[in-house]
Amino acid sequence: MTAPSRASASRSPDPYATPERRALRTLVSDFTAREIAPHLPSWEQAGELPRDLHRKAAAAGILGIGFPEAVGGSGGDLIDVVVMTEALLEAGGSGGVVAGLFSHGIALPHVVDEAERRRERGDGAGADDLVERIIAPVLRGEAQL
Repeated sequence: MTAPSRASASRSPDPYATPERRALRTLVSDFTAREIAPHLPSWEQAGELPRDLHRKAAAAGILGIGFPEAVGGSGGDLIDVVVMTEALLEAGGSGGVVAGLFSHGIALPHVVDEAERRRERGDGAGADDLVERIIAPVLRGEAQL
């Protein structure tokens, strides 16, 4: 068996350039230009992001990218998270904004996994409690972990 030629490999669809991901890039770029870039110098000087930014990002569907819709997320996968991050940075955001706005990406996946484990064990009430008390409020921008 021979390896595919470069020509045939180059015809593979670009997973970063699907219509959905182009729309995501536009959404995040527009949000960043409107809600982040104009305020970034003052936020960096203050050393903090306004809490309202989390609510705005959630309302735009950005805060929940990479989290299942079943728990209040926007769905998507790691490529969607990469597209979102690139678009935010390219549109005038900063690494500090990414770190501050998406810090829930550190702990929340473990809480989502625990909710799924509880549901698999037949503990729907315990899973629902985690979703209602922790996961959904964070993804709505109402709480932080």
